[in-house]
Amino acid sequence: MPDYQGGEAIASRELKWVCAPGFEYQPDQPLPLALHPEGCIFREHVFKTLNALGRPHRVMFSAQGSISVQAAVGTGMGLSVMAEGIIPDSLKEAPEEWRLPALGQADIRIYQMGHGSPFLAEFIETLRRELPKVM
Repeated sequence: MPDYQGGEAIASRELKWVCAPGFEYQPDQPLPLALHPEGCIFREHVFKTLNALGRPHRVMFSAQGSISVQAAVGTGMGLSVMAEGIIPDSLKEAPEEWRLPALGQADIRIYQMGHGSPFLAEFIETLRRELPKVM
């Protein structure tokens, strides 16, 4: 996210609004959200973006695990935000005609303290090489 710098950027992905295939969007109502709890940088970014636009919203569901948030979204409880390339088949990107605000991109960064072990160095090199290919 723009406020998080440092480390080594190895990939970047567009953030997308996601919902259940049968989700019924109601533009006259506060945007229902299913998000991770406080401390999640995506959550902070969503609130900052919606608040800057004066877009009403409310958290319908909050949980620590991604699977829990995905399950809540899958039931139609609300929308969430995911990085492009990791949206499960059970969810879909929100249609453009809903005119939800663009959320920009998130970098995937490596933060490393010291040199670590040879195993860690090999793992980091594998991430540098392979992660941009799969996402």
